[in-house]
Amino acid sequence: YFFIPLVIFIVKGILHPVEIFILTITGLTGIFQGILGWLMVKSGFNRPAFVSPYYLSFHLITAYAGGAFLTLLLKLSTNLGTTRRIFIVRAGIAGIFLMVLQIFAGALVSGSKGGYIYNTFPLMGEKLVPDEVFLSLPFSEWLVNPGISQFIHRSIAYMLLLWAISVIIMKWKEVFIPAIFIFIQFTIGVINVMAHNNTYTALLHQIFAYATWISLTWYSFTWREISR
Repeated sequence: YFFIPLVIFIVKGILHPVEIFILTITGLTGIFQGILGWLMVKSGFNRPAFVSPYYLSFHLITAYAGGAFLTLLLKLSTNLGTTRRIFIVRAGIAGIFLMVLQIFAGALVSGSKGGYIYNTFPLMGEKLVPDEVFLSLPFSEWLVNPGISQFIHRSIAYMLLLWAISVIIMKWKEVFIPAIFIFIQFTIGVINVMAHNNTYTALLHQIFAYATWISLTWYSFTWREISR
């Protein structure tokens, strides 16, 4: 249903080559996400109320990637065919990189049920680093340990918070709004931890994570005039 109208628009010459490229990538991402979604569901056939944290993470990452592609397409479409060119804001590169890691880590927490333990802040129980981090486990098991996945999620959250603080201190105006989103998202995350992963705070945390990602995608790219 996605590619049929895309082919029609291409044949009629309605779309710019850049739009064709981004829409094609978006469609392929959607197909890949569907495959990952099926594998994720299949992984829980023999374990009720459980799916593979890894399939869940990659499934979520592809969903966010699709949203990023469409956001970028929307921004590109306003100046295609002009002398303006789009550039990525340097400060946005670090923000996007950390956000991708955080999305993956957040899905690992969800898949491993890590949000239901260590419901204290800023310490995890009575420690900064939980004992699980020092367990001798295969890396694939270590990463999805509930305590470890939450520790990783918290650690990246602190990195994102430092990034947001740096944006404000250095007055990187292009990504000021995503930095504000990071502050709000961090606060919601802390509230969710203290609320023992309450359904409503967890849902708000998920929704605002996507809003933060879209704002970061939008503001990390800027148009500049190129002289002929």
